[in-house]
Amino acid sequence: MDMRTTIRSLPNELLEIIFEHGSSSSLPMAEQYPLLPLFSKFPLSPLFPTALSQVCHRWRCLALNMPSLWRYIHVTRSAESHRRLKSDLRRSLEWVSIYLHRSEGLPLRIVLDCTHLPIASAMSLIIVASRRWHSLTILVSHVGTLSPVLSSFRSTPVPQLEYLTVAADIYREGIISTQPLPAFFTAGTPQLVSLRLKGVYLAWNGPPLTGLVTLELRFTTRWPSFNELRDMFAASPLLRRLVIQDDIGSIVRNVAQPDSKSIIDLPHLQSLSIQIYRVRQGDADVTPLLKLFSMPMLETLSLQGLRALEWVRVTHHFKMLKDTVNFPSIKTLHLLDVQGQIQTNVAMCEAFPRLSTLKLTQASSKAFLELMLEDAEHMNHWKLPIWPNLTRMIIHGDENFSLPLLQSVVNFRQALHRPSLTLALDEAYLQDQKRMDWLKRFSTLSLAED
Repeated sequence: MDMRTTIRSLPNELLEIIFEHGSSSSLPMAEQYPLLPLFSKFPLSPLFPTALSQVCHRWRCLALNMPSLWRYIHVTRSAESHRRLKSDLRRSLEWVSIYLHRSEGLPLRIVLDCTHLPIASAMSLIIVASRRWHSLTILVSHVGTLSPVLSSFRSTPVPQLEYLTVAADIYREGIISTQPLPAFFTAGTPQLVSLRLKGVYLAWNGPPLTGLVTLELRFTTRWPSFNELRDMFAASPLLRRLVIQDDIGSIVRNVAQPDSKSIIDLPHLQSLSIQIYRVRQGDADVTPLLKLFSMPMLETLSLQGLRALEWVRVTHHFKMLKDTVNFPSIKTLHLLDVQGQIQTNVAMCEAFPRLSTLKLTQASSKAFLELMLEDAEHMNHWKLPIWPNLTRMIIHGDENFSLPLLQSVVNFRQALHRPSLTLALDEAYLQDQKRMDWLKRFSTLSLAED
C-alpha cells in the first residue's frame, strides 16, 4: 500500500483531530523523579504547528486556519543556544510573537522553562498576553533559583488562569531557597482552581494559594508549621482533591501537630492521594499525617508505596473514627505498590464499610478476596456484612492472584444476592476460557490497564 496515498486520503476533519492531539501533548517528564532530573534530559521537541505547516501546502493551509494549534506555547531553548546567545532572544524565540498572533485571542497554555532563559527577557515575550493565560507551567533548575522567577510574576494580571504548575528539575533533600519566596499574582487569580508543586514550595499564606479545588504537593522540601498549614487550607475552603507525594516522616516533623485535638478541617475534600517517598528506606507511618485532617466528605482514597504493616495502621486509624463526625464515607479505595503480604483482617471492612470500588495495583488481592468469603456465621459474629455495596474490582499486577479464589467470591456473593461485580483483570488471567465463560455469566469482565 502506498503510504503517501493513504495519508493524502485522510479527510481534513480527521487531520485536524490528529493535529490538535499532537499540539496538546503534555511535556515529557521523568517517571523516576527525583532519582533522575525531571525534564532536562529530554531532547527539545520541535515546534509542532511550525513543523506541520512545512510538510505540504494542504497541511500548511490547515494549520494556519486552526488557531487552537498555536495556543500551546513552550518557551525554552537548548543549553547550547543559551551559551551562544545569552540574553539575545530574538534569534531563538522570534516565533513566540507569531504563535500569539495566530492563536487569535484563544486561551493560552504556556510552559516557561527558566533554566536557559533570562527571566526578564522571557517574560517580556509573553506578558503582553497574560490576560489570556489558561494554564501556566513554570520550570526552574531547583527551588533555590525560584525566588527571582516568582518576583517577575508579582503583579501580573491573570484573570483567566485556571491551572498553575511550578516544578524543579532537581530535587534533593536539604535544598532550600536562601531568599524569601514572594507572593505572586497579587492582583488576584479569580479562576485558579488547580495548583501543582513539584520539588518546590511557595510562600504558604499568600497568593496564589487561595480558592483552590485541586492541590498537589510533591517533594515540597520544606513544609509549613501546623498553624501555617491550617491557614493555607482555610484559604481554599472548597478544596476537593489533595495529592501528597513526599517523605511522610519529614512532613510530620515539620508540621508538628500540637496535640490530637488540633485538627485541620478539609470539609469538602473528596479525594486524597498519598504517595510515599522513602528516604533511606525508613518507615513511613501514614497515620500521623492522616490525623492532621478532618475529612468527613472523603470518598476516594489512594495509597501508594505502603508496607503491609503500615496498611494495618491505616485501617486501624479509620476504624477508630467510626461513630464520630469525622468518619469519612470512602467509596473508592486504590492501593498501589504495597510491599509484603496483606493479612486478612475484618478491620479492613470496618474501616471502609461503604466501599463500592476496590482497585489493587501491584498489591496482594488474596486478603481482600478471603475476607469476602467469610461465611454467614462469622458475619453474624462480627455483625458486619463484608462490603455489601462493592460493585467494581480492578486487580492489576498481582503475581499471586488466584482466579479460582475470585470465582468463589463471585459465586458466594451471588448466593447472598449481592450486586454483581464489574471486574478488570490482567490479560494473562483472561486466557482461562472456561473460568472466563463462567465469570461472564455473573459479572462484567474487562482488561485492567496501567
